[in-house]
Amino acid sequence: MATQTQAQKKAAAKKAAEAKAKATDAATQPATTATAEAQTQTTTQGDTNAQAQAGAGETQGAGNAQTSGDQSQVQPISTVLDQAVQFSMSGHASGRTAPNAGELWDAFACETMPPELAVAVFDCAVHQGAKITAILLSKVGITSEDGQVDPESIEALADRDAGELVIDFLAWRLRRYAFTANAPSNMREWSQHILQLQAFVLSDLQTG
Repeated sequence: MATQTQAQKKAAAKKAAEAKAKATDAATQPATTATAEAQTQTTTQGDTNAQAQAGAGETQGAGNAQTSGDQSQVQPISTVLDQAVQFSMSGHASGRTAPNAGELWDAFACETMPPELAVAVFDCAVHQGAKITAILLSKVGITSEDGQVDPESIEALADRDAGELVIDFLAWRLRRYAFTANAPSNMREWSQHILQLQAFVLSDLQTG
C-alpha cells in the first residue's frame, strides 16, 4: 500500500511538472511572437522611409536640373554691337556708355556688314580712328563718302567669305600699324590685340 502511494506521488509530481512547463511555454511564446512582429514592423517601416527619402531626393534632383536648364535657356545673347563694345572698349572708363559707340557703328554701316567684319571695323574705328578706318576699308573694296560708308559697296562683297574679308582687313591694319612712328615700341602690343580680335570674331562672337 505504501509503494502504491509513493508511485502515485511520483506520477502526480510528474504531471505537475509537465503542467508547469506547458504554462511557462504558453507565457513565453506570445512575448516572443510579439517581439518578432515588432521587429518586422520596424524593419518594414525603415525600408518604407528609406524608399520615400530616396524618391524625394530623386524628385528634388530632377526638379533642380530642370530649373537649371530652364534658366540657361532664357539667358539672352548680347547683340553684336554690345559684344563689339565689350571687346574694343573694355579698357575705356566710360565703357558701354561711350557717346561715340553707336555713332561709330552707324557711320560705317556695321549693321549691314557680316557680323565678323562689323566688329573688326568697329575695333579699328575705336583704336585707329574713323579716318584711318575709312582708308583701310577702301583697301578691301568698301568705299565711303563724307564720312559715311556706301552700302552698295558692302552689297558688292556679298559673295566673299566673311572670314577672308576679316583677315584681309586686319592685314591692312597691321601694315598701317607697322608704318606708324611709334611702331618700334608698340608693335608687339598692337599685333597681340589684332590676333586676339581675329580669334574673337572668327571663333567666339555670338551672332544668334
